Amino acid sequence: MQTRRLLAATSAIAVLGLAACSGESGSDSSRPDAAQVADTLSADEGFEELGITDDQLMCVSQAYVDSDLSDEALQALIGGDEEYVPSEEDQTVLTDLITGAAGECFSEG
Repeated sequence: MQTRRLLAATSAIAVLGLAACSGESGSDSSRPDAAQVADTLSADEGFEELGITDDQLMCVSQAYVDSDLSDEALQALIGGDEEYVPSEEDQTVLTDLITGAAGECFSEG
């Protein structure tokens, strides 16, 4: 049961991240912080139904910030830029985030 919840949660976060990155880059070129990423991810309509704790959300958000994901991709995520197309490198990083954050942020402790 925990494994299914973990897979559903990480898949949903990945979809939220990819959907947000498929969209208007912010004019601010600085790297967003984990709180900004968390606010963006949790603002999605169906987020509450995932059963993700605040600690898990912050863990995933910090993983995004600490990753090799470009500042531009993170800005697109925060800004909801629906026209932004992530580079192949950013797509690879996002894939790695899904598997890495899943193990680190959603494991039972």
